[in-house]
Amino acid sequence: MVTQFAALLALGAFAFTLILAASSLAPRGRSFWVEALGPAALASGAVVAIVTMSGSLYLSEVLHYRPCRLCWVQRGFAYLLAFILSAALAMKRPSVQRIALPLAICGAFVSGYHILIENYPSLEGSASCDPANPCSLIWVRHFGFVTIPTMALASFLLQITLALTARAHGRKDR
Repeated sequence: MVTQFAALLALGAFAFTLILAASSLAPRGRSFWVEALGPAALASGAVVAIVTMSGSLYLSEVLHYRPCRLCWVQRGFAYLLAFILSAALAMKRPSVQRIALPLAICGAFVSGYHILIENYPSLEGSASCDPANPCSLIWVRHFGFVTIPTMALASFLLQITLALTARAHGRKDR
């Protein structure tokens, strides 16, 4: 039940990211989102990061899903984002997007690689993952494709979109 709700959140994050990306291609659409979401982009990013961190802790500490090595790397990026964005929000430092954006991009690449390994276990190899807890192990699958790394990818892509929106809003204010 909780994992299905998390999968729905991930689908919502994908949809919102696609809407923002598609509408930002049109000059008026981009300015609309920068105006509407720009002032709240940092706070929204902090909320997304905290929800992501809480979800990963729930999966391991309550449901007892053992994170694989790639999950730990993704957690590192997600937890750093939660800490940095929350601290920046508390200290009123919107320029933190210079740090948040590369973290989210790196997290998205790791998530994408993890999804690739889930779909093609032969790519895993012995050097990257623990044979007792392989990265190709799928703990959760909802709607036919939403796995834990897919949920992480949705979060990172939304973080990237929010960071770019905050950056554009910051440039507009100058």
